[in-house]
Amino acid sequence: MEGDTIDLTKLNKEQLDSECRKRNLPTGGTTNEVIKRLTVAIEIAKNQKQEEKKEMEAPKETPAEEDDSDDDIGPMPMKPSEPKEEKKEEPAPKESYELSDLPCAAMYEKSYTHPSHVLFTCVTPKTDFVYTASINGSVKIWKKFPTGIEFVKHFYAHKAPITSLVSSFNGLFVASVSEDQTIKIFDVEAFDLVRIISLDYIPGPATWVYNKDMQTPLLAVSNSVTHDINVYDIDESSIKYAFKYHKSPIVGVVYNEAKDYVISLDKSGEFNYWQPLDGTVPKQHLKYRFQVTTDLIVLKKNAVAPLSLSISRSGELMGVFAADWKLYIFGVSTGKLLCVADESLDQYKEALERNELAVDTFHFNKKMKTELLIQEKAKNEGLDSPINCVFDRSDKFVVFGSFVGIKIVEVATGKAEVVMGEVENTERFMNVSLFQGIARVSSQLRNSLKKAKKETAKSVEAAQEEMKKKRFDGGKDDESDPSIFATSFEKRRFYIFTRREPDADAAEPRDVINEKEVVEDDILKEEGEAPKHFMAKRVVLHTTQGDIELELWEKIAPLAVENFSNLCRDGYYENVIFHRVIKGFMIQGGDPTGTGYGGESMWKRPFEDEIVRGVTFDKPFLLAMANAGRCTNNSQFFITTVPTPWLDGKHTIFGKVLKGQSVVKDIERTRVQGENGRPFDDIKIISADVFTS
Repeated sequence: MEGDTIDLTKLNKEQLDSECRKRNLPTGGTTNEVIKRLTVAIEIAKNQKQEEKKEMEAPKETPAEEDDSDDDIGPMPMKPSEPKEEKKEEPAPKESYELSDLPCAAMYEKSYTHPSHVLFTCVTPKTDFVYTASINGSVKIWKKFPTGIEFVKHFYAHKAPITSLVSSFNGLFVASVSEDQTIKIFDVEAFDLVRIISLDYIPGPATWVYNKDMQTPLLAVSNSVTHDINVYDIDESSIKYAFKYHKSPIVGVVYNEAKDYVISLDKSGEFNYWQPLDGTVPKQHLKYRFQVTTDLIVLKKNAVAPLSLSISRSGELMGVFAADWKLYIFGVSTGKLLCVADESLDQYKEALERNELAVDTFHFNKKMKTELLIQEKAKNEGLDSPINCVFDRSDKFVVFGSFVGIKIVEVATGKAEVVMGEVENTERFMNVSLFQGIARVSSQLRNSLKKAKKETAKSVEAAQEEMKKKRFDGGKDDESDPSIFATSFEKRRFYIFTRREPDADAAEPRDVINEKEVVEDDILKEEGEAPKHFMAKRVVLHTTQGDIELELWEKIAPLAVENFSNLCRDGYYENVIFHRVIKGFMIQGGDPTGTGYGGESMWKRPFEDEIVRGVTFDKPFLLAMANAGRCTNNSQFFITTVPTPWLDGKHTIFGKVLKGQSVVKDIERTRVQGENGRPFDDIKIISADVFTS
């Protein structure tokens, strides 16, 4: 009891740490942070003791329950009074239950790396996967397990920053939209990229616009130049509908799955509600006649530019983070402003003066400098990783990144019930996504991932092929693991907050290094040295005819392998056709123009031949560079289908076909247009996966 009544402000750092250890609390952070942590723990302990005291006193009001007398049925009269007590206390337990369905840890439990700054995180409903995307166009897939996540697959999906990463309502599809003017569609349960849609404009925010009553998956994508919104049928890769509602750049497009209508918001603060199939206003679902009579005009009226738009899973609430650094929560059907969370810097300065923040002046000033930089960027060129919000499944709480950490705010009161990451002084959390419930993982998938980890001799690709055959309707574990996945300003990591604090004694550090090559490159760049060149050991070409797995020979032809590896990784060969096919000889591709006269190397110039004695065209299915004479290698390559000894000494051989020989033969046998060897029907490389092991 003495520890519960002690004046914490009179203790030194060593004594405070000792008090923390007594209560199994983290000891890190400033003195103010430790005092705040202890104060909360002591208050909780007091409440628990009071409850225990009440329970101890309760039996004294009734005779001993062990007695055999009929009078011992005496507790029966208490039954009418017990429900009354429960009714009086009902709101608190319910709120407590809903908060227990959300993360609450003071520190993030784990973080994982990307090749470059992480922009988006996305949780797929019902299938329980996590997708993450970085500024270099990389997309990574992770599987949510009952505890934590496991890495599944990495795609170098785009050549430019990603502008949107969204999941369909049923978690079966994820779309990544990029400034490289492409849309990539991922089949979630197959871990695969299944569709590429080319655009003639730079896209902005996007969203899936179909529900269980519609058979065709539709995707709405905004045009960042004309401000149109195009609705694509992904089965046909074509625009099905086009709508012109906005005159200003669109900052958000969301879909109300329950009522089947779309809400779009532009930079001027104008909201538009429309149905995806005909563009009409869904009047039957709105509780107002004119938008000017609602609170939806507050942004336009006050000339405040919105930065992002989010909607709850129920379709009842939507949140707008705006340039005045406030989060506005609206009722979707009523247009009523329900809550405003003020995140302006002035209120944080006042809180610091009142000693209400768990941060010292030094770190506060560092955070302030970062926040001002973010605000300036939002005002001018815009944020690559937008500050968004996400609602919990009860619609009682909203989660978002703030100046002090990740906040969980009660919508009804606007009060921050939980603040996570206050002690993470180097991070400014931006884009967030939320997982709630129990992760569904089949035993087959679990075993496949364990094998992929344990059997280092077994290739990752083979493990992924096994997992593709599995579905995710397996048994559930007993406990849920609510998790928040968050990006941080200009950081190559994404962070996971759960209900668990990081384990200081764990064998693996909480900041997992899963991009070793990139980490080494970054260190070398910082030291002023040239980074190591990326070399793949295997490449899988996903073609319209099937997959071709290639083994690359780095020691025999390092230049050709480096060139091919980087072009594949950067998506250079995506949608490129096999433009020349000769039966009984070879298949040739790698020219983006499709003419046989185009293409360039990763260095933007031809590179020299690598002719090695003893490496000859003595067997079929060899991978070699196409050229127009000595030392004219660029991007074009070919795969032989028979021994071709007459090519010895003329072309660089840099690999062979490991799997997919039948696919190569199928391409070789295709019908072609005369002597030029161009197939009548285009055979394309959809995408390429690169592997370093």
